[in-house]
Amino acid sequence: MNKAGRKAIAGITAWLEQIKEISEAFAGELSTLQEEEQDKFEGLPEGLQSADSGVAMEAAAEALQEAVDAQDELTSAVDTMISSLETASE
Repeated sequence: MNKAGRKAIAGITAWLEQIKEISEAFAGELSTLQEEEQDKFEGLPEGLQSADSGVAMEAAAEALQEAVDAQDELTSAVDTMISSLETASE
């Protein structure tokens, strides 16, 4: 790879590092929100868990878990991209 290609890869890698930092910055807060919502749902009596408000809490906890999982996948994908770009620029 020529110098211009390596320079372009270095710029892309820097952007990816920023994406990773931002993603990791909100990961903990997102996980905490999910855990709190799940705990609130699990703390409801069984009768209230099946009521509309309980069903909504459970749906929110599940949606937040999907967001947590997606954030994990994002971090993994960014790591893979960075590694691939580093290999390509060697």
